[in-house]
Amino acid sequence: MTLSIPEVHAESLKSTLEHSAPKQAKCFKGLELYFWHSDGKPVYTILPGTNRLKSDQEIHNPKEKIKSFPELEKLLGKLAPGEYVIFKDEPHKGLQSAPSAESVAVKALCIKLGLNYVANTTE
Repeated sequence: MTLSIPEVHAESLKSTLEHSAPKQAKCFKGLELYFWHSDGKPVYTILPGTNRLKSDQEIHNPKEKIKSFPELEKLLGKLAPGEYVIFKDEPHKGLQSAPSAESVAVKALCIKLGLNYVANTTE
């Protein structure tokens, strides 16, 4: 199942993945994974990959927030092997830089699931 932008906009990408079979979902341009801390806890957002910058409203959309690493692992497990996960670190958007341990954990998860991890940071 390849997820097109209209399909994802009909409901959130998170909700779309929640209802997908394991290792079946494909995103046309991969997905973007944003990370920050809220009240000292890690928060992630996954959005469809596009050729444009995402707005703060899109990144912080409550429908897309993933509040734990186990939840992230479950959702990424819905992606077909070979899909791209682009880890975004954009402090200018109000996101905190990901600690190295967090980015290493996400990269290890992607490798475990057979996904392509791409770090797109501001470093």
